[in-house]
Amino acid sequence: MKNAKAIKYLLIIGSLYYFMGAVVHFFGLSIYPLYDGLLFSPYHDTVITLCAIVFGLVLAITATNVGKYRAFVSLVIVVGIIAILFSLYIIFFIDLSGTIKKQETIVEMILLIAYVGSLGYFRYRDGLN
Repeated sequence: MKNAKAIKYLLIIGSLYYFMGAVVHFFGLSIYPLYDGLLFSPYHDTVITLCAIVFGLVLAITATNVGKYRAFVSLVIVVGIIAILFSLYIIFFIDLSGTIKKQETIVEMILLIAYVGSLGYFRYRDGLN
């Protein structure tokens, strides 16, 4: 894979993002300037923390050998697309009035589109091998 180095760095950045997200959710913190503390739920944020740790580990392990784990790169792209669809559902169908969560979801979705788009570009630039 000619683009393995770019993919590796993207995976490392994604892994760090999810590990940071795990800490943020576990302690009820925020990386957003206008955080609404009313949205913190110890049970749900603990589940999100566990998922973020697992996904961060998948990204980190995949980054160790992009060629060997190229199927996981494709899986990360598919999961990212599913997450984008979830974000769209949240934005359009869940009532988040009175909170800033809708704006946070929009920002997260835009960043995810850029991330998944970059991974997809480098992954499929060399073909599907």
